[in-house]
Amino acid sequence: GAIKQNGITGLVEQRKGFIDEFAAFKKDIVGWYYVDEIGPFWEKKFNIRLEDFAKGYRAMKDYDPGRLHFINWNWTGISENMPWYAEKDATDLYSLDCYPYSNNLYGYGALAVFERGAQLLYDRVCEQRLPGIMWLQTYNYQEGTREPMPVEYRNNVCIGLINRVSGFMSFIGRPENKDLWDEMGSSYALALKWLEMTARPGAEEVRSGKQGCISYALWKDGRGGYALVAANTLYAPQKEALSGLPSLRGFAVEKVGGEGGLTVGADGAATVSLPTAGSAIWWIR
Repeated sequence: GAIKQNGITGLVEQRKGFIDEFAAFKKDIVGWYYVDEIGPFWEKKFNIRLEDFAKGYRAMKDYDPGRLHFINWNWTGISENMPWYAEKDATDLYSLDCYPYSNNLYGYGALAVFERGAQLLYDRVCEQRLPGIMWLQTYNYQEGTREPMPVEYRNNVCIGLINRVSGFMSFIGRPENKDLWDEMGSSYALALKWLEMTARPGAEEVRSGKQGCISYALWKDGRGGYALVAANTLYAPQKEALSGLPSLRGFAVEKVGGEGGLTVGADGAATVSLPTAGSAIWWIR
């Protein structure tokens, strides 16, 4: 009722009350995450316009400035020129939804669509110097008609890492497919190893790019070696020589996780082979 009458002011007051309820636990709370399906529905039902949300989030940050504040920003169907919700300084993190998969492998939620969303998120991260997170949905929702195959789920984790996301969030809980449930755990473990490596002193990205349908990122791992993450966004096997990398002659290759192969030729050039929608991470030491 208060939100219908007072719009964004009512929503802010409601959320201030939620924060106050947890006052005794504030020392244990890292931040607040606001999931709002921003759009015409909110304006029609709750008298909250799109431009009001930025003011609302800013008000919440001012009310509790000691913690992170961020909102559910966008989804992978975002168009190239579509503005991102809210405004500068209204959030501390960027967030991007990966909506689920359709029966058309190249349609809504396909690997290539997710990759473009990740690239747009990376652009925003670079512009605003804020970390970004990915939502990876695992159950039928809106236009989705199936759960992702385990290989697709891991592929999207690797696509996120290539585009420098700082973390992942899953939605909507445990999937029906046990193999997918198991892959979720192993993919998160893989992501944590990669993120830990990129946080080491001396770690830095050497090169990221795309050869054919294989996207990749090569990093110095801060310990005298390299780390490579690669993902195939095509629903067919791919093999590509990665151009423009430093010579890897004399280095040993160790697969950290995923499936596929990485070979280093006599000239020190790297070639990656990945199965349908496959992905993997390697240490090169």
